[in-house]
Order: sequence, then C-alpha cells, then structure tokens
Amino acid sequence: MDGADVRVTSLQGASLLTNNITAEHDGVLVCAATNHPRNLDPALLRPGRFDCLVYVPLPDADARLDILKLKTSMMHIDSHNILEHLAVKTEGFTGAELDNLVMKALVAAVKAKHYEEESLQVLLQETDLLEALQSISPTVTNKEIRDYQEFERIINYK
Repeated sequence: MDGADVRVTSLQGASLLTNNITAEHDGVLVCAATNHPRNLDPALLRPGRFDCLVYVPLPDADARLDILKLKTSMMHIDSHNILEHLAVKTEGFTGAELDNLVMKALVAAVKAKHYEEESLQVLLQETDLLEALQSISPTVTNKEIRDYQEFERIINYK
C-alpha cells in the first residue's frame, strides 16, 4: 500500500478503514509506505497490526549510482565517469528525483539531436546530464529527515 497515511475524516470511517485493513491482512505479509508516518492511525501501530516499521533513508552515493545505472541501462552515454560524478553531486536526492534527472537529460538529448551515427540511438551527452542536474533540486528537507529519524527512534523504543 502506498500512501498508508491517508486518513478518513470521521472517526467511524477511520475505525472502519483500520478494521478492514487489519482483517484483510490476517496471514498475509503487508508492506505499506508513507511519507507522513505521524499521520498514521495509531490503531495501525498497535501490536499485531504492523509489527515492523522500517525507516528507509534517502539513497547514499552507492545506491544513487545503482539507481542512475538502472535508469540509464538502455541508453548510450558518451562519458564513462559521468554517472559516478552525478552520484556524488546528487546527495539528498530521492530515487524519483534521479529518475527525473535522467528523463530531463533524455529529452534534452532528443531535442538537441544527439544521436549515435551508426545506430541512430539517442546518445546522452555529459552536458545533457549536467544541465538536467542544474534544473533539479532535492525536495526532502533536513527537517523532514530529522522528523523521520525521530519517528523511527520513538517507534523502535516501544
């Protein structure tokens, strides 16, 4: 479930939602994701409901490099080291932001008609990727990261 923090405004509605979720997942492993853990219905956090909460931090440099390699695996790039450079320069970026960076670079390469001569496949040039990087900023704030870490600390001490 993505967006597990979505709340129903009435208490009766929230109770019905919580009861349905807990009844439906008896004997089933359920994974849920949220960007707003403090908005979760406290009933979902009681023992026997979602027993294991895991904070997934932003990707580190190695993970960012893996994401960039995955997102460009079907593309041709004119520079061998640009992905390593981007992995370092994109600290604080989410996987979605890295995907956006690659897509913006791809659009720029197509518009600039950067193609390989023989295959006519799009060729991502270093300039396409660096210009795309200039147009994107990380959206997760330091305050949000601290809030997530604090939530994890509180939950793991219960």
